[in-house]
Amino acid sequence: MVKKLIVLLVVLCLVLASTACSKTADTSASTGWEPAENIQFNVQSGAGGGSDLMARAIAEKMTTLNIITKPIVVENITGAGGVNSFNETLKAAGSPYVWQTINSNFFTAPITGNIKTDYTGYTILAVIGSDPMILCTAADSPFNTLQDVVDACKADPKGISIMIGSAGSSGSIASVMFEDAAGIEMTQVPFEGGGDGLAAVMGKQVDLSWQNFGEVMGSVEGGLMKIIAVMGDERSKAAPDIPTFKEAGYDLVYEVPRAVAAPPDMPEEALTFYQDAFTKLDADPGWQKDYLGANYITHKFAIGDEAIAIIKASYDMTLDVYKQMGLAAPGL
Repeated sequence: MVKKLIVLLVVLCLVLASTACSKTADTSASTGWEPAENIQFNVQSGAGGGSDLMARAIAEKMTTLNIITKPIVVENITGAGGVNSFNETLKAAGSPYVWQTINSNFFTAPITGNIKTDYTGYTILAVIGSDPMILCTAADSPFNTLQDVVDACKADPKGISIMIGSAGSSGSIASVMFEDAAGIEMTQVPFEGGGDGLAAVMGKQVDLSWQNFGEVMGSVEGGLMKIIAVMGDERSKAAPDIPTFKEAGYDLVYEVPRAVAAPPDMPEEALTFYQDAFTKLDADPGWQKDYLGANYITHKFAIGDEAIAIIKASYDMTLDVYKQMGLAAPGL
């Protein structure tokens, strides 16, 4: 299992690395098509969440830069772990006027059988960035390195607790990967709200936590939390002094893509137009600073086959871990 997981992770790293330095599509390409109606941007989480903020930032920048002249209207369709929103998008098959945010639930929902359609049933518009998982703890915790954590877990199996978000989330996936690679066992503690989970770590109710940079940097800068290691392919500009898991001897990378999908069978001319639009957005210095930089998101941009390859690699890796956890639907 470990060898297979490492192979999948290496593939994902190579895909992400090659994408980061690859050239984007020719932004002069045009079919003459452009939106004649408002675009409905479906978001599977509530207002204020990471996906919601991403969608609103995209809509605002696309409008102010005059990349798309028709309004982009964000619709928060919550419930069922994202399934309600994903189903709404799937029902719009063939429409050129519906978008959908992609988060970890986009991968887990079909793997657990909560929805029948995986990523292959959507039109992938663009990957705009990625969030590496980071291992955190309270600022005054005795844990300062991964070795500290490993030593404590081996001395007291399941005696060290870790906040994972909701059950089956990206945090639980990161935990399984780390425990498998290090030969340790931790006690996973689920929280529905990320804020509640962070409060539990800072209050010493839980020893450790999985987060992304945008969720925890405020607490780090406020002296309430510290970051132990980053599950990224390389050190983050947000925390350049924090080592990666690979540097600590664990060949693990887990970055959740931030991306945008659309319904199946989107007309080709609309897809071309939107790929061009996202390419122009990515090239804007304001977008790089005001959204990616301000939210500590790793810059990874791709459209077309490269974007699909990133989504596929994330899906395959998630499926492999879910099988290990016994959470994958029968037949997968």
